[in-house]
Amino acid sequence: MDVTTFEITLYLTDLSVMIRFFGLLLVLLMVACSRPEHPYRYFPIEEQAVSLAAVRCNNPSEMNWLRDVIKLAEVNNEYKGFIYAIPYRTETVFLHQPWISDCMGCHLYDCDGETLLLTEGEKSEIMAAVKDENIIYTSTQ
Repeated sequence: MDVTTFEITLYLTDLSVMIRFFGLLLVLLMVACSRPEHPYRYFPIEEQAVSLAAVRCNNPSEMNWLRDVIKLAEVNNEYKGFIYAIPYRTETVFLHQPWISDCMGCHLYDCDGETLLLTEGEKSEIMAAVKDENIIYTSTQ
C-alpha cells in the first residue's frame, strides 16, 4: 500500500486539530475545577459582614451588636445560619435565620441592633426578600 503526501498531510492535520481540541478541553476543565479567589480573603468574614451592614445602614459605627450575633453563631450550633440585610420600606432590616429552623426562630434587628417586633404581614414582606443576594454572613460553611 502506497501512502501519498496528501494522506500524510491529512493525517497530520487531523492530529493537529485533535491536539488543539484536547488542549482546549484540558484548559477549560482546569479553569472549571479551580476555586475562585474570594475577593475578601485577606479580611476576616466578620469584618466583611460588618462593613456590608454599615454600608447598608449608612452607619460608620462599629456595629458591636452584629459582631455579638456573629460570634454567637460561630460558637453555638443553635444560632448557626444566615444573616441577611434586607431593604424594607425606607430602612434596612437584619434577619438572622438559624439553619435548624424555617424562620420560626428568626431574629429581626434594625440598624441599631434593636429587636424588631413586627406583625405577621410585615414579617411576610421581609421573608419575601430573603434571597442569596441579601446574605451578608453565613456560619454554615
